[in-house]
Amino acid sequence: MHEFSITSSIISILKKIADEKKLKNIKKINLLLNPLGGVEKESVQFYFEFLSKDDPLFKNCCLVFKKDTLKAICLDCESEFESSLNELGKCKFCNSSNIKIITSDDISIISIDV
Repeated sequence: MHEFSITSSIISILKKIADEKKLKNIKKINLLLNPLGGVEKESVQFYFEFLSKDDPLFKNCCLVFKKDTLKAICLDCESEFESSLNELGKCKFCNSSNIKIITSDDISIISIDV
């Protein structure tokens, strides 16, 4: 159910931007999902359609979801690297398993097309 509040926040942010930039219509919203975030894109899509259905700013707007890669730091050699969930476990530089995932937001707005 947290997707409802996330989607409401996305809409609020975009309305503020549209107001500041005097935008009349947003055609596409590009979103980045954290693979560990637990946000269900289907739920965001559902709530977006529900919450924006009567708003001309979002008429015929589509959501595009992209999964982010995991970012990690090795606590031994201090190298930062990207990894998929399946590959995560060892540092790509020194092979240490002493790594920490660098967290990011569960979902982010990358860009919009107007």
